[in-house]
Amino acid sequence: MAPLQIWVKNMATGKDINKDLLRRRILEERTALTISEWKRKSGLIYQQVVKHPAFLRAGKLFCYVDINQEADTHRLIEAAWRAGKKVAAPAVTGKEMYFKYISSFSDLEISSFGVPEPVL
Repeated sequence: MAPLQIWVKNMATGKDINKDLLRRRILEERTALTISEWKRKSGLIYQQVVKHPAFLRAGKLFCYVDINQEADTHRLIEAAWRAGKKVAAPAVTGKEMYFKYISSFSDLEISSFGVPEPVL
């Protein structure tokens, strides 16, 4: 698949912002959540996604694999597989992101950044 460029824009102004600062801020907020709060919020996201018409119509799901208390995507990926959808996960090489189809979590390896990614 074709690579995607990774860009971070300030949603309000449209200007580039410091990606590292944004990541640190979001990580701090995520790690401040209790496990039960993380599970509850992840469950709410999951429920909204799996009943959304776009998810129901889609034959493919392009989705990251969560780490570090990001919103849990494992249940979503499993739901897509159960529904017969193809699932693609991202892998980053340099500044380019590629997506590769996976058929199980065993298709993933931990990258040098500690992120589960498909082998390209």
